[in-house]
Amino acid sequence: MLRNRSLLMAAVAGIALLIASSAAPASTITVMITDGGVTQTQTLSSTTGTYTFTATTTNYSLLTGTLVATNDNLADPSMATLSVSLNGMEKTTASSGLHILTVKATDSNFAAVAGRQYDATSGGFAIVSGQTTLTHSSNFNAGALTLTEGPASGTGAVFLTPASGQFTSSGGTITIADTTTITTNKTGETFTTNTASNANLVIPEPASMAMALGGLGIVGVGAWVRRRKVKV
Repeated sequence: MLRNRSLLMAAVAGIALLIASSAAPASTITVMITDGGVTQTQTLSSTTGTYTFTATTTNYSLLTGTLVATNDNLADPSMATLSVSLNGMEKTTASSGLHILTVKATDSNFAAVAGRQYDATSGGFAIVSGQTTLTHSSNFNAGALTLTEGPASGTGAVFLTPASGQFTSSGGTITIADTTTITTNKTGETFTTNTASNANLVIPEPASMAMALGGLGIVGVGAWVRRRKVKV
């Protein structure tokens, strides 16, 4: 009895060690801001998964934002989320015509379960003081899946129809690249955008789980029979 309990504890410890070794903390997020043909790149570092950035561009001012990268970076490889919020205003000194602002955030440190399928979703919205066009895309696992929403145009609140798909992880980490493009044409227009890219591990179907549990039961019965034979 004591030997069996020791074997069970060792197995549990081995599984916990495997999961812990596959999780890598998210240490950096790269942000690229493009406007007026000029691209700025920033590398943001943190140990908490929450990031902030500020920037000025050719046609926009008061640009501030928050990025949140959550959870499989820390302990749980079943989920990966990269969300981006951005606030800004079109400069009153900007040239006439349409102005396009692109913000791309990339995180390559999401822990993953190799060879397993993930459900991916992507979406977002913008609130603007005038007319705007919003587009959002999410690239998962270095090109394994790309989801795109928009372009959607309007005045005031502009919502994107969420997109979804599946991909299979290729290794111990997942990369998510979240890209938001907003186009404005009104001097002094203010805006807020919020987008999110999510990947969630596909849970095995109940039938598969039952088969797995049944297999464990058979192994246990086999061990019990062997012990009985030894005693006899």
